[in-house]
Amino acid sequence: MLRKAVGLLLAASFVTAFRLEPGVQHAFSTHVGSSGHTGGATPDVVGQPNLATRLEMTSDPNATLFCARKGDKSTAGYAHFTNANGEEDKHMFWWWFHARKDPENAPVVLIFGGGPGSSGMFMPFSGAGPCRVTAGEDGAGAAVPAEYSWTDEVNVLAIGHPVGVGHSYGTSSSLRNSSERAAWDVDDFLQAFWVKYPSLTKGLFMIQSASYGGTYIPNIVNVIHSRNLAAAEISTSARVVKSPDAASPVPSLHDAEMSIERFSLQTCDVAVGAIYAAGLTGRNPYHATQACNIGEVYDCFPEMGRLNDVMHSDKIRSYIKVPDEVHFVYTSEDTFHRFYTNGDMAQPAYQLLTPAINAGLRVLVYNGNTDGVCSWRSNVSWMRLLKTTHQAAFRTAPDIAWPGVGWLRQMMPVTSSSEDAFREILVKWLRNETFVDTDADSL
Repeated sequence: MLRKAVGLLLAASFVTAFRLEPGVQHAFSTHVGSSGHTGGATPDVVGQPNLATRLEMTSDPNATLFCARKGDKSTAGYAHFTNANGEEDKHMFWWWFHARKDPENAPVVLIFGGGPGSSGMFMPFSGAGPCRVTAGEDGAGAAVPAEYSWTDEVNVLAIGHPVGVGHSYGTSSSLRNSSERAAWDVDDFLQAFWVKYPSLTKGLFMIQSASYGGTYIPNIVNVIHSRNLAAAEISTSARVVKSPDAASPVPSLHDAEMSIERFSLQTCDVAVGAIYAAGLTGRNPYHATQACNIGEVYDCFPEMGRLNDVMHSDKIRSYIKVPDEVHFVYTSEDTFHRFYTNGDMAQPAYQLLTPAINAGLRVLVYNGNTDGVCSWRSNVSWMRLLKTTHQAAFRTAPDIAWPGVGWLRQMMPVTSSSEDAFREILVKWLRNETFVDTDADSL
């Protein structure tokens, strides 16, 4: 079932006052965009915004990615952040897969992983980018051209977020420990990216993630929105004021209605027992119809191992030219631990979307209907609770059925491919077109 929200518009205004050298200097050295959720003690620069960002391109502009189609272009590099002490201590990896048609005017889709601690390279190498990871003849991971790449329509911009995952790296004392603080780095990267590629500010901008991205995205949206408002009050601001059109899947592990007054230890014990039991069912928690051994990660998620193989290959490393001492990390346990011990998972992050939605942000929430971790029921629950100017309309909007077994696979009459259907969802969303024939009004 699809709960339809009405009246949500795109907010994508921008200004074009740029300062290029020696890097993008940031006006917000104070905590603009703070949600008030900071957790425990703040060690040194971890809790301080960056002073500047230097964007570097590491890939060869004349090289072609081995697994892409002829003519496909991509650009990779690093955003180097200068901390409050004047030191470059964090280095965020970015990889821009150019749109195949009119990239300067095509939408930009920012992609990163969940976790906290998962690499942002999974989606670009699962069909969003020009290449798709698969099993090679020897069983190891291999990369082949993607049949339904998003780059047919959009620019895909993938980042290693937060710094410390994937190819991103930094000094241990500098790495962020909350979604809010990590959001400062994303906004600072985007400012440097828009300055380097100003033509891309003309098109739509969308943020996409999965799983724990449902906590990352509201924090990023809040920081961007708050800093945009603050920049409007500064006549000399050189900020590129560009707002996102966010697609935000939100994890179901957070119960939106739970408060300290309603907490029940007995109920919690029962719930925890059920969760542990679910982990012993021999089913993939993200795909309940799939049998696998959850104790063996690559049994349930073979794509993780294949992506590791591809990212560590000489072909990829020679193309993106990351430092020799930097090794790809699909899942960073250190990042997970930092966020977990700081209480990041306890925040009702969806509430941070309210100001931006009221200002015109459109939000698309999507799910697999057999996903037990990010369930569609949980997402509908927090969406109904979200206090915006559209809440009443959303709560009374009708549910619209998509015929067939799979929401994505069967919604399009022309194909049974979930990859193709998911790309169609993205394109229709960006064009503000209807999803199914019975959905007479645009979303």
